[in-house]
Amino acid sequence: MSSNVVLTQSLRCREFWGYHLWYQADNNREGNHGWGSRLFRYLGVCLDDPEVSINTNHLERALRVIPMEKNWLFSWTELGAKHVGIVQSLLATCRLYDINPYDYFVDVLQRVGQHPASLVHQLTPRIWKQMFAENPLRSDLHHLGGRHTCDAA
Repeated sequence: MSSNVVLTQSLRCREFWGYHLWYQADNNREGNHGWGSRLFRYLGVCLDDPEVSINTNHLERALRVIPMEKNWLFSWTELGAKHVGIVQSLLATCRLYDINPYDYFVDVLQRVGQHPASLVHQLTPRIWKQMFAENPLRSDLHHLGGRHTCDAA
């Protein structure tokens, strides 16, 4: 183990046990011994593996590929907001696997009608890249070579 990893683990350990002691003191006063005790057992994972971050800020930033701030208000319904979240998740996953989101969405939206429902997992970005990325289905507009159709008018 490198000295940098040992230092990182030692700092994490100190931070973790600081939180744990604060939580115990606070909850002993309140008389509450519920979910927090179990939570701290699971948080110990970050001490065992230096690759596991103690927070998920980097993951949350990756999911915010569309700047939303107050734009969630324009989803109109809870279902609309859920669908925006799904699209954001797919965009972030495409970025993670170095997939062009446009190619992915064009291919999947054409393929989904003819693809067997039992094999829908093949349309997730990770598996799609292995199976279909070499020869994706293209839009009818693909032959225009990136020119916008409104420029032709």
